[in-house]
Amino acid sequence: MSKHIRLKAIALLAVFCMVFSINGGRGQAASLSDIPVSASSEINYLMNKDIINGYSDGTFRPKQAVTRAEAAIMLGKALNLIGWQRTTPFKDVAVNSAASGYIASAVQKGIINGYSDGTFRPAEPITRGQMALLLQRAFQLTEKGEVYFTDIPQSGLQYDAINTIATAGLASGYADGTFQPKDSVTRQDFAVFVARGLNDDFRVAAPAPAPAPAPAPSGDTAVVGEVTVASLNVRSSASNSAPVIGTLGEGAVVSVYSFSGYWVQINYNNQTGYVHKTYLKLKNTNGNPLQNRIIVVDPGHGGLSDKGILDQGTSYGNLKEKDITLDVANRVSAKLKAAGATVVQTRSGDVNRQFLLGDRTQIAYDNKAELFVSIHVNSAGSASADGAETYYDTSKNANGNESKELAQEIQKQLVAFAGMDDRGARDSAFYVVREQNIPSVLVELGFITNSGDYAKLASPEFHDIYAQAVYQGIYNYYNK
Repeated sequence: MSKHIRLKAIALLAVFCMVFSINGGRGQAASLSDIPVSASSEINYLMNKDIINGYSDGTFRPKQAVTRAEAAIMLGKALNLIGWQRTTPFKDVAVNSAASGYIASAVQKGIINGYSDGTFRPAEPITRGQMALLLQRAFQLTEKGEVYFTDIPQSGLQYDAINTIATAGLASGYADGTFQPKDSVTRQDFAVFVARGLNDDFRVAAPAPAPAPAPAPSGDTAVVGEVTVASLNVRSSASNSAPVIGTLGEGAVVSVYSFSGYWVQINYNNQTGYVHKTYLKLKNTNGNPLQNRIIVVDPGHGGLSDKGILDQGTSYGNLKEKDITLDVANRVSAKLKAAGATVVQTRSGDVNRQFLLGDRTQIAYDNKAELFVSIHVNSAGSASADGAETYYDTSKNANGNESKELAQEIQKQLVAFAGMDDRGARDSAFYVVREQNIPSVLVELGFITNSGDYAKLASPEFHDIYAQAVYQGIYNYYNK
């Protein structure tokens, strides 16, 4: 058998199986092993009308998704449409497809539409939103009631369709107040909806009238947020499990009306929406750009290691890294607080307990931080190595690009204010900048092993200059 003939045979077998599963004879309902009790009356009703049936293995497969072609066949048989195979307006529906006749008839009746590219996409699962449109048109439903779902905009064709099928008692949504229009429709659910469309006895009471959702917030705000990732989900409430009502693209700017932990309230297409603030660059619309920003300042080292030894960092002569970083961090924190920022410092002295890198990043998570700066001192085997460098991570940190911008701003100021040789802003996966999703940088002030840098690192006056440079870099980042 040639490859062409073998493929054609397989395709014909697939069509036969689909037709059998929908067209099988009467009387098979009792023999199917997996018809759910909650939907048995509706499914048996359709099976006795030869609208839907089970599979040859004795199952109904109630949780299997219904394709767009299968939906056309079921609705076509329910409405007694002409089903003989023929050409359709869609380039991806073959004439010998089991669904072609029903698709053609449904198009003529204004029940079915394809896509703008001239396709019908018969093998794709049909969504609950698409199903609502089909049912509305198929059963000529027009009456609308006071029905609201939290994940459906209160206008548009989809809203009208969902409202009418809910008002008519074909569907009622979910207990959490959502309709989930993007979810696929299962064989069980589609059978129930079609049975309700055909027979009033199966219909359910329309959802109790609910008050219209509160008007979406509007007006000027003190804070706006610029989206920093390619796609940011907008949810109906302040929870990762809440339904997604839309998305925002990178660079989109939204007004922020309130904060709730990691979540901010916005107006999304005249609906109240919520987005995770981690993926927004928050900007004050007036006053100091640092006002109310939550910033973690991390003096490197200075805690007990996993072996119970105090981590002093690098050292040279009388200088210890842990002491330099703490003094500079204290000064950075003071400047940020004076500007109105909410500052969390990971340590205020030596930490006399195990204090590892994960403990530092956890402080940022626990405080819903919006920016993280870790301060360190460098060393090298050669005394000639000198200068400042600032690290960020793009390998894992979702805000890697923002981290890079922050690193570049701080690095510029270290060179300008402290006169440090410029070793640049560098992409490297250090733990404290990698294991976070907020803009995060690790600043190396200078080389303790270089005589010129050593003199600056030993000077309280230069500690304040370093602090001013870091502060100014953060200020400039937020002021862009």
